[in-house]
Amino acid sequence: MPQLDIMRKLGEGWGSMIGKKQVHYPYKDAASIRSALDKLGY
Repeated sequence: MPQLDIMRKLGEGWGSMIGKKQVHYPYKDAASIRSALDKLGY
């Protein structure tokens, strides 16, 4: 499925804390997701 392919390339998540480690998710809004999809050719 194309959606799974996109999810594998972009990843998933939120910026948050996991244990004592801070995790950053680079796509904070629709515009940043659209830009990433455009760069991937979608």
